[in-house]
Amino acid sequence: MIASKSQNIDSLYEFAKGKTKREFKAGLDSLISESIVFHKKYEELNYKDDYKQISRLLLLFNVESVRLIDEKSQRFPFDRFKDKKVWSLEHIHAQRAEGMRKQEEWKKWLEMHLESLFAVEADDDLIERVQLLLDKEKLEEKDFNSVKDDVIEELSADTGIDYIHSISNMALLNTGDNAALNNSTFDVKRNMVIDLDKRGKYIPFCTKMVFLKYYTESDKNQIHFWGQADREAYVQAINKVLEPYMQKEIPAGSVGE
Repeated sequence: MIASKSQNIDSLYEFAKGKTKREFKAGLDSLISESIVFHKKYEELNYKDDYKQISRLLLLFNVESVRLIDEKSQRFPFDRFKDKKVWSLEHIHAQRAEGMRKQEEWKKWLEMHLESLFAVEADDDLIERVQLLLDKEKLEEKDFNSVKDDVIEELSADTGIDYIHSISNMALLNTGDNAALNNSTFDVKRNMVIDLDKRGKYIPFCTKMVFLKYYTESDKNQIHFWGQADREAYVQAINKVLEPYMQKEIPAGSVGE
């Protein structure tokens, strides 16, 4: 409640006065439920207009997921959440490359995605086009734009974009001010998460589960892509974990095709 800024320690202290432990716990559950009642339906929330609301919902999803594992042996690291450099709302899979203005950013983006193109055994012609651009001493924006859409399409499980800014494509993740990474496709971000995990860096629990494809059934798993089956499984997990608090489930049909 404090981390989501819906309550402070003084208001909770006043709220606890005169209540038994059971009454206080039940009251907290009610306050939590109230804190995720928004002006829109959950499926209508979008990254551009409802950043804080989606962040609060995913914070609760992470907290409750950790608590349900074994509350005696694991605790949610609220001290890490306080560090704004660690937590931000990010697209799990980006289908647009926006906000990159420098040659260094374009080349970094191409380098990261070239590895994924090799991994998915992309068309040789596309790989060659990317390599030729990376070899250029001076890369122009028009050069970058000539290939980026083809790269994104090759690394996307589907071509629709109606889900891009919805909660089914959002996670708490730290990419900092790295414009190239912010605009990266799922496979590039997955490689980053795995690398951070190997180096012992903290990754929000549910974010790690997303990029390890924990929520997706094995027969529907496409390891390099974030597709409709993944989004549906992710939304189902959010619904299941947050059932005690949510007024209404997020419909599976809201994740796009």
